[in-house]
Amino acid sequence: MKDLSKYSDPTNFIKGTASLQNGVDLFDWTCKIPDPDIVSGSYRVFESIDPRPSMVIEHFESIKNWEILDLGTFEGAHAFQLEKDGANVTAIEAHPQNYLKCLIVKNALGMKTKFLLGDFHKYMDSFEGKYDLIFASGVLYHMPDPALFLKSMSQITKNLFIWSHYVSSDHANNWDPTFIEKRNLDGKVYTYYNYEYDPERPDRVYAGIENKCNRMTLEDIESCLDNYNYKTIKLLENRTDHPGGPAFSLIAEQDLE
Repeated sequence: MKDLSKYSDPTNFIKGTASLQNGVDLFDWTCKIPDPDIVSGSYRVFESIDPRPSMVIEHFESIKNWEILDLGTFEGAHAFQLEKDGANVTAIEAHPQNYLKCLIVKNALGMKTKFLLGDFHKYMDSFEGKYDLIFASGVLYHMPDPALFLKSMSQITKNLFIWSHYVSSDHANNWDPTFIEKRNLDGKVYTYYNYEYDPERPDRVYAGIENKCNRMTLEDIESCLDNYNYKTIKLLENRTDHPGGPAFSLIAEQDLE
């Protein structure tokens, strides 16, 4: 992560020719912005090489004019793909540096997505409307209370896309939990596997806003979704060999009858 403290100096101006690249150069980038004139990261998430937004399109066939909430948008790549397929996207990012990168991307690519800065769980709990779909990629396993997080999503949308790591039933994964506990929510008991982040790790920016999280088994995640009326659950992908630990993609739809 770049040190941006020098830019708080009121005498420090960018004196080179004005360009989009100057804004991009303020930060280190993971993703490659799809503009041949811009040098950024290398990971091509903005393009269809990342299958997760495409999974949503293939399942629902069309998301044109859908109101979609993108949680933990990072550099805005998934929001870009969803918008490109016709959705009206609201994307939330909690880290200020990532949020500013999203604004640079929005400017560079002419996006219409509304980017918000802050805690998306608190946003959902205060939101009084409904979204057609919540796109929750890479966030569930960072939550301190994942079952409560699933409940919060269920109150503002009938359709979910979730990509997440999980704790396998045989515990054959890459994590050693700090401790294991049982949690009761709305009459259901779930097993939480607690993990703590090293605040000094250079990749800490990729994790959740708290210094610890609780993770669940896939069975408990599906049970929790079912408890909040997501009766149609389609497991699109289950990678037990993922280098970051077992991971899945699923779409869940509420039965509103």
